[in-house]
Amino acid sequence: MMNMIQVTEENLDEFRDLIPEDIAENLSRQPYHCIALEAGDSDPSAALVWEFKYLNDVTKPTLSRLSWLHARDNEAGSDIFSEYGAIVKEVETRKSLVLMPEDDAAGVTDVLRDVGFDLKKAEGENLIVTVGMLSELDIIKKGKVPDYLSPLESLMARSFRRGLMNCIFHTKREKLEDLSCLPMEWFEPELSCSVQMDDKITGMLLVHKCSSGRLRVEFMSATGPDAKKDLLHMVRFSILQAVSNYPEDTEVIIPRRDESSRKLAGYFFPDRKGVSCVFGERTESE
Repeated sequence: MMNMIQVTEENLDEFRDLIPEDIAENLSRQPYHCIALEAGDSDPSAALVWEFKYLNDVTKPTLSRLSWLHARDNEAGSDIFSEYGAIVKEVETRKSLVLMPEDDAAGVTDVLRDVGFDLKKAEGENLIVTVGMLSELDIIKKGKVPDYLSPLESLMARSFRRGLMNCIFHTKREKLEDLSCLPMEWFEPELSCSVQMDDKITGMLLVHKCSSGRLRVEFMSATGPDAKKDLLHMVRFSILQAVSNYPEDTEVIIPRRDESSRKLAGYFFPDRKGVSCVFGERTESE
């Protein structure tokens, strides 16, 4: 008989072989959840990781976004989705979405179709470049970083939190579900930066170093009177720091969560496409 196990930080070591490290590290974050199935002393037969979106937003229906699925076979896949379905219905989840790189989804597309996902190929939201590619951008060859821009490592924790909340409150950009809860330590202090005017932080660019060594842009927003210029100043600062401190082959993930980030990514990398993905959805409740 299969037993369902909630995978958390406390027991994650038992399941690291099943979950990629950059996904596993997210299990320390509130919106992310993981369950696994195992029988007795045998190896787990399935594991599923997902993120709840808009769970605490009364203006939007709750969604669940799957980020990883391991299933030994179709039966194991069916069993874990039975457990998953019961969990997401408890919080009245409207839909489940999946957007996985094709390589990650290659062995589980049959399982996803069997449990009700309508799948198709799509371009992913993440643009992946390298530090070497960043070093060739014109933005770092002209202009200078203004004095009112500071690296994250120069901020006190209280100033960081106050500044982050101010930027979140004023931005219209799509952002991480738990951005306001992430600790300052989640972000790379020498790559992340802020714009401070009249003792008030009006812009932030925050970068996270993943467990694999990849760099990922987590948040980028400027809300002051010269917001567009400030945004470019922060981008220049972060790129210069990355070029100075990381090998050329270090991968940089640039999420394109909304129209603004898609336009900015397209401006710097007009010929670069997002990762080829498998996209699908299924209805959980009406």
